[in-house]
Amino acid sequence: MQLSRRLRQKQRERKARLGRLPKSIHLGRGYLVKIEIITPTQIAEILEIEEKDAVAGFWDDDDWVIYIDGSVSRKRQWEAYFHELIHAVHDTAELNRGGI
Repeated sequence: MQLSRRLRQKQRERKARLGRLPKSIHLGRGYLVKIEIITPTQIAEILEIEEKDAVAGFWDDDDWVIYIDGSVSRKRQWEAYFHELIHAVHDTAELNRGGI
């Protein structure tokens, strides 16, 4: 009984550490990236793909938005967020050098 109670407590603590994603992030020099949590159906519609092929997240460099699938685990949302954030940072660096 004690073991399962401790295990549940540890699981709750671990889950609590993974907070919600930010709604936006400033990348400096006036670059603001918005983060939106959407459904797999919305992702499929935006990317014009089959819903079964939907991804956990993607970076829209036209609108400066990172879209994240709200149906995946919080851990997976954070993984997708950081992955897409790297794309956003890369695009920002390209803009600062006169690219894109």
